[in-house]
Amino acid sequence: MNTIIALDPGNTKTGYVVYDMDSNKPISCGKIENERMLSQIFNGNTPIVCEFPYPRGQSISWQLIESIEWAGKFSCAAHMCKLSFTKMNRKDIKVHVAKSANAKDKHVRKALIEYFGGEKTIAGPKCLVCKGKKGIGRGKKKVECSNCKGTGLVEPGLLYEFSADCWAALAVAVTYYDCGSSKSSEVLMAESKDRKAQQQIEYRERRYAFEQQLNLLNQEMLKTMTAKQSAKMAAKGISLQKRIQKLTEKIK
Repeated sequence: MNTIIALDPGNTKTGYVVYDMDSNKPISCGKIENERMLSQIFNGNTPIVCEFPYPRGQSISWQLIESIEWAGKFSCAAHMCKLSFTKMNRKDIKVHVAKSANAKDKHVRKALIEYFGGEKTIAGPKCLVCKGKKGIGRGKKKVECSNCKGTGLVEPGLLYEFSADCWAALAVAVTYYDCGSSKSSEVLMAESKDRKAQQQIEYRERRYAFEQQLNLLNQEMLKTMTAKQSAKMAAKGISLQKRIQKLTEKIK
């Protein structure tokens, strides 16, 4: 099995992900003490990919200084054991995964969830369709849930166990899988701009479609109809206006 260990070093603990490069899926994850991680590198034979911060021209905390120190220790341990050790720039990771160098942790997490298939990947044992109730509906109308087959339970999603620093380590693994160390931050930024331009076009097309629907709705409201029908049409019109407003805000 072709695997790597992706690391997100901290000042006391390190988040890690064991990643299968053949299937492009995480195998396991966790957060352990730095001393224990150092020992595992000495005793292992798996290539290491580690996140490193990038210069930002700002003052840094002592926690970050200690994190960099531990990342250096991991690098030395890997080289002493003749293991492959790759540094991944945090800026490159955020640009690749979240399409923005200014992305926050929540944006990276959301992008990773979408990358692996959406909300179902973080679902727990409880069925999302029936919410663990084993069926849908009430009383005599209640029917067995087809998603969990009436058990109320489903197999946990691929990313169910991920939390905190494990998400950052997963972002390292995904970036390494997609790009390796061959692409610079400039190349990734250029790709990000192209994707953003395409997204802007899609936003404009959707807004135009909503505007057309709103115009047709206004024409329908001019016709004779009951009070109930008018209220329903008005509610739909408000919903369309909100969608158009949201898309307008996204278009720059």
